[in-house]
Amino acid sequence: MIIIDTNKKVVVVTGASSGIGKAVAKLYAKNGFCVCGIDISKPLPSDAIDEYICDITNEVDVGRVISDIGKKYEYLNYVINCAGIFYDKERRLIEDMQLSEWEKVYKTNLTGCMILTRNAIPLLRLARGDKAIVNISSDQAVFPRRKNSAYAVTKAGIENFTKACAVELIEDRIRANCILPASVRSNFINRMVKNEEELKEIYIRENEKMPLGIIEPEEVADLVYFLGSEKSSKITGQAILMDSGLYV
Repeated sequence: MIIIDTNKKVVVVTGASSGIGKAVAKLYAKNGFCVCGIDISKPLPSDAIDEYICDITNEVDVGRVISDIGKKYEYLNYVINCAGIFYDKERRLIEDMQLSEWEKVYKTNLTGCMILTRNAIPLLRLARGDKAIVNISSDQAVFPRRKNSAYAVTKAGIENFTKACAVELIEDRIRANCILPASVRSNFINRMVKNEEELKEIYIRENEKMPLGIIEPEEVADLVYFLGSEKSSKITGQAILMDSGLYV
């Protein structure tokens, strides 16, 4: 029989080495959670976080990592899917999109989220008390922009995958919600530019465009923490737009 310490909360965070994932992992660690940070290669932000190097699009890789986490902790309370890519090589119009580029974005953002979640569900079922899945989608799931078709479509898929999880897992009392942030000061934007001066100009422009200012990764992490905690124990199947007033 598995004996579970219900006072010890265990959380898995993908994309934990940078951006929103890094902020989420650090916040949970700061609040005393056992944090399992997953990323494809980069170092994780804190010694307080268990490091798991894993390609979330690789079923064998994910199965191995979740098995290792299960052996160590025996259950999971929260699964936070932050890993994703904006585009592969460069932003393209639909007519110029290479199938290989489309498939890479789709596989990383949507299929990777499904593979990780599918493997984690049995460990979520073993936890007592609150348990939930939180996925990071995007405002582009609802309001796609030019040259972002693959990204926008996968983020819309994440929103509906989240709702499917909520429907299927409600009897296990596993909640599932997702967040749709607009522009966040993160490596997604950094990858679009070639120098610091251009990056600074983009941040200024995005900050001016958004009525409440550009979103910081830590602000998204605060909302993740709310949805991945007892504080939101009656909320499931929701997609929360975090747009800094952009679409008001």
